[in-house]
Amino acid sequence: VQTCALPIFCSLQSSFRTVWIIAAAVLGRSAITLGYTSLPPRASAGLVTRILGQSARTPLTVLSLVLACCSILLTLGAAGGVSVLAISLLCFAALRTLALRLGGLSGDQYGALQVIGETGALLIGGMVSSSPWAT
Repeated sequence: VQTCALPIFCSLQSSFRTVWIIAAAVLGRSAITLGYTSLPPRASAGLVTRILGQSARTPLTVLSLVLACCSILLTLGAAGGVSVLAISLLCFAALRTLALRLGGLSGDQYGALQVIGETGALLIGGMVSSSPWAT
């Protein structure tokens, strides 16, 4: 899936690429943190998955997610930041529905949230940065 983002991403100016690579990493880590915070683990999930889920439900985690959103908005500008956050929320709503239907997530599925978040940010970065209204 990340191979699909490469041609679009390579066509960007190097300054845009640097910013979006950092944003993709932040979004990927935020996605897995948000997943542990609000998506239930599967009944058969391992001990580490359950411990990570419990440790993610703290005020410090909420603060880190708010700071991540603010940094994305400040770094990417209005068009990029709002696009990334809006699409991220839509994707997260779909993943939450899927997790509830599956009866929770396993550790590998939580890890997939990070890859999905990073890939999504790279795809959106390529599209938004090459648009006429990019900042």
